[in-house]
Amino acid sequence: KFAENFESFASIKKIFTLSDKTKIHCIVTRDNVVVIGCSDGSLITFDSRTYKETNKYTNPSEKSILSLVVVNKFFWAGTEDGLIIVIDENANFIRKFNAHVSFVKTLVCVKHNNISLSVWSGSPTERSIKCWNIKNFTSKVIAENKHVVNCMTQHLGTMWVGGSGKIYLYDIETLACKGTWRAHDSTLTSMFSFKSQIWTGTASGVINVWNDDGNTLSQVAELNIHTAKVM
Repeated sequence: KFAENFESFASIKKIFTLSDKTKIHCIVTRDNVVVIGCSDGSLITFDSRTYKETNKYTNPSEKSILSLVVVNKFFWAGTEDGLIIVIDENANFIRKFNAHVSFVKTLVCVKHNNISLSVWSGSPTERSIKCWNIKNFTSKVIAENKHVVNCMTQHLGTMWVGGSGKIYLYDIETLACKGTWRAHDSTLTSMFSFKSQIWTGTASGVINVWNDDGNTLSQVAELNIHTAKVM
């Protein structure tokens, strides 16, 4: 929804013009830099103070950018053709590597107990999750051919993963699955962690709110406020 609003705002302010067939898939910010990922494979950087485009990098295959995450001073982008592309704040190409067979739908920068960082990537088609070392770009497979991975969010020491109605909880240190349950009647499409709560959205428009203080986990609300997919 934020991407749709940004696209409308950009049109009003004449920040940039997209072709009729090009859509905004994801947006992230760091300091005064805004990066958007588009369906034509482009990564476009903007200065949030001037609303001006500063640079652009395009995936050579022109396959869609599906996910974005900020990792220190860099931006990691997941693509439709299974790549992770790393750029800097000026959209300068840093590197790219094969992450999944296809559809890097979700990326999360994970903060560990020792303050180090890693990046988790998920692919719904490959049905796998990988944990990436941000220094040497090697990975560990967390879940392979186990379940659909549509969305993820870190909450305390746990990664919440949304699949086809089920939620899976993974320990971010041991990478082990701690548990799973059917949380929704339709596919999970989005997740957000805020304080002690996790909000989970679905393809049917239902949002569930969960409370997890590290000791107990419970559902505290079910919101039927949308009639379409919650992104």
